[in-house]
Amino acid sequence: AAAAFWGAISEERARYAYAPGKWTIREVVAHIADGERVFAYRALRFGRGDRTPLPGFDQDLWVPESHAGSRPWPELLADFAAVRGASLHLFRSFAPADWQRRGEASGTEVSVRASLTFSSPLNLRRRVRAMVAAISPSTCIMSSAGRAYLSPHSCVASPTRTSSAVMARLCPRWARLPRMS
Repeated sequence: AAAAFWGAISEERARYAYAPGKWTIREVVAHIADGERVFAYRALRFGRGDRTPLPGFDQDLWVPESHAGSRPWPELLADFAAVRGASLHLFRSFAPADWQRRGEASGTEVSVRASLTFSSPLNLRRRVRAMVAAISPSTCIMSSAGRAYLSPHSCVASPTRTSSAVMARLCPRWARLPRMS
C-alpha cells in the first residue's frame, strides 16, 4: 500500500512544497525514513531491555542534510521501503512482554509500542494528499482504507479508521497486545 501511494506521485510533484521554506514531498519522505530509523532504534533498545536514556534529534537540522532534493525520487522511495521493511521485521521479533517495556527518549518515558506509532503512515499520507491536491485537485486519486478519493476536500483517511487498525495491519502482533490505559 505504501509503495503504491508513493509511486503515484511523480518526480515533478515530489518537488512541491506548499509554501516557501516548507518541506517538499521529497523531504517529507526522507524525514519519515530518518525518523523511522530513530524510532526503530529506540524500540530495539527498549524492547531488548536496555533502559539507557536516548537523546532526541533535530529534524530541522537533519532534513537539509538528507540531500532529498538532489537524490532521484525512486532512490528516496527505495530507501523508505528498505527502512520500513527492516522496521517491520524488528517489530515482528518482539514478544508480547517486549511491547510493554519502557525507556527514556528525548527526556520522556516512552514504551516500545509508542515507537511503532511513528511508523504509521496515516498522518503522513493525509499531509501529502493535501500537498498533492494543492498541485492538481483533479488528480488527487489515492487510496486510503480501501477507498479512492477524487477531491481535495476528501483527501484524508477515513475517519472510521483508527490508529490501532492501521497498526494491526502493519504488525499482526499489535492486535493481540493488551490495551494500555
